[in-house]
Order: sequence, then C-alpha cells, then structure tokens
Amino acid sequence: MDFSVYDARRMWRTPGSIHQDTKLYKTLLNSFDGDSMIFSDENTIKKYSSTPQPNVVADQFFNYKANEWYRTYIYSFEDNEKRKDDPIEYFNQYGSRAFKDLQPTEKVFDPQNLVTKCTAIQRLKDQSEKEKFLEHEARLFLCSILSYTEDAIKYLHEILSHCSDYNFDKSSAHINDWIKRRQLGIGGRPYTCERANAVGVGCGNCNLQKKNKWQKVGNKFIETNEKSLPSPVRYAYKSRSKT
Repeated sequence: MDFSVYDARRMWRTPGSIHQDTKLYKTLLNSFDGDSMIFSDENTIKKYSSTPQPNVVADQFFNYKANEWYRTYIYSFEDNEKRKDDPIEYFNQYGSRAFKDLQPTEKVFDPQNLVTKCTAIQRLKDQSEKEKFLEHEARLFLCSILSYTEDAIKYLHEILSHCSDYNFDKSSAHINDWIKRRQLGIGGRPYTCERANAVGVGCGNCNLQKKNKWQKVGNKFIETNEKSLPSPVRYAYKSRSKT
C-alpha cells in the first residue's frame, strides 16, 4: 500500500476526470474497442485517453474480512509508533501521588442495572424494536458501552437485530474494530454522558460524579489530577466476586 497518495497535495481522480496539464482522461486500460489488448505503447495510451471512454464501476459490497485486515494493518502501524513513547513522560507530566497495581478483575454484564440507571439504553432498545431503525450515532453509543464482555456484545446484537438493515457480519466487524481500537489505546472509549447528550442519544439528565483519571504506566496505574467525565458504562458491569 502506498500511503503517500494520502498526501494533502494529491487528489484521487474519478474515472473520466481530466488531468489539468495533459488534458487526458483517467481511463481504465483493460480493453480497446471491446477487444482485449496490452497497452505497451505510450502513444496508443495517450490516443486512447484523449477522448472520454465508458467507465462502468461495478457495485461495491462491504467485505468485513477485508475491512478487518485493513484495520489490523493500520493499528499495527500505529502501535509500533506508540511504543516509541517514553512512559516516564506520563509520570513527569501528571506528577501523580500514588501507584495502583494493575489487577484486572472479570467483568460481569448487568443489563438490568444499566437500563434502570441509564434510560437512554432502554429508549434506544425500544426504538429499534418499534421503528426498526437506529441512527449511526446511536449505534456508536451502544457499541461503546456494550462491548466489554461476550454477554454485553450479545445484548448489543439483540438490539441491532431489530433494525431493518441489520447484518451480523458487518455489525461484528464494526464491534471488533471498536474493541481493537480500545485495546491499542487509539480510540474505542465509552461515550461520556456529556457526549451522548450532545449528539442527542443520552438520557439528558446526568448526575454522575467526576472521578480522577488513572494513567497506565507499565503494569501499574498512576492516579492523575485530571478529572474523567462520567459515562453510563459505570452501570453496565460489576466485578465478579472472588471465592
């Protein structure tokens, strides 16, 4: 893949468009007057491209496997760049007052508590069942909250499955992409109440308290003085009790 073509100075040309200097048309070089031939001669190519040619573009279909491959490639590239960062910078930047051991606990999805404490989830669930439609922002909001356990993802699919345009493979690809971005630390974070309300998918009445953010450094967390915005994800999960 040639990432240089994404440079701001370059322009993607659609079939049939004219080059500003040569005045030649962008044309697919695979046939001439209906007969297959090899365009090995420059003059032949220029002559062929000097007049508009039929440019029929086949219907495009979403390929979740291709999408997943592309995303994995991009995230791997970004992850390699991220490794160059010095974690000590975080410590110097935040001047945190304590370390906290990173001891992950298993999350248990609690849908009843979620819909009780955050009415936005129940409202969107009802909308998908009655109207068979959810706008893009609503789907992103749901994905950001319901993508931390298998049970939550199953619950998310149940909501989305009521939409008339639901496609299991496509939805799974988007969900997996969201999770991957979160794992790499380049996105995929849960919607805050503020963001959900700003785009019209929240409950509109949030009284959650802000908490200090914790910055991961190595295998520990450092508490910072920066406040995190509350999110309904707090209501969605509980830690499994240790026996």
